[in-house]
Parts: sequence; C-alpha cells; structure tokens
Amino acid sequence: MDRLDTWLNAQRGWRRFGLLLVQIGPIAVLLAFCVVRVSGPSLPPLGLAFAGVVALGLAGAALLSLLRLWLHARRGRDDRKKQVPLLTWRAIAYSPVMMGPFILIVSFNNASPEWHRQHHRVLDIALLILFPCMIFVMIEQSRYMKRLRDRQNYYMT
Repeated sequence: MDRLDTWLNAQRGWRRFGLLLVQIGPIAVLLAFCVVRVSGPSLPPLGLAFAGVVALGLAGAALLSLLRLWLHARRGRDDRKKQVPLLTWRAIAYSPVMMGPFILIVSFNNASPEWHRQHHRVLDIALLILFPCMIFVMIEQSRYMKRLRDRQNYYMT
C-alpha cells in the first residue's frame, strides 16, 4: 500500500463510510438507471423522476457500504486471515473513470439532434481524455493486485 491508501484506510466512522459510498455510489446509481431502463421505454427526463432514480441508487449504495464495512470488520477479527485493504485510491477512481464514457454516450444519445450536431466535438474530446485515464487506472489496478497477491503468497509460506 502506498501513502494515500494508508491514509484512506486510517479513516474511521463517517469518513470511512463516506469514502466507501464514493467508491460504490457511481456503480449503484448506474445499476439503478439500468433497472429503470429495462422496466421502462427510456431513461427518465431531468427532474423529479431523475432525482428519484439517483436517490434509489444512493440508498442501495449506502446499504452496500454498510454491508461491506460489517464484513470487513468481521473478517478483521479472524487472526488466521490476512486483512485486505478496504479502501484504495484505485478503487475510488475506478468507478467514475469507467462510468464516464458510458454516461457521456448515453446522455448524448438522448439529446436532440440539433444539440448533438452543435456539441459532437465535446463528446470526442471528453472520450479522448477519459480513455487514457481508463487505461491508466486499469494498469494500476492490475499492478496493485499482483503486488497484493505476491504479498499474500509470501505470508502463506
């Protein structure tokens, strides 16, 4: 773990819950939008229905965060198992960076053709910025997981 991961895992109480909510929140909101999309003909327009779907996703993220905190605390009591870090900057950056292109593409597809013609360059530039970020985060996550596996194998022997 690097210094930022150490600082993230040193947080306690509401801060730890908030950081975990930031990590899980975008995925839960996207899942809520997918459920609404499957059950209805289109995504809800901006307004009260949109806010309701976001609130539903964040409520689910809060429950998942509490469950994850409880499982992490329970696993920490078992001395035989090596504790895996709960929070890493890679996992926190992973959700928004991976969701960014999807959200941009969906929002541009739901826009009017006139608005789309005027702003198509914005989508191109945003995707050109987000795709290298995605690749960087994926490479860092794979390197971190390899280091974590090597460390666990060292402790197992």
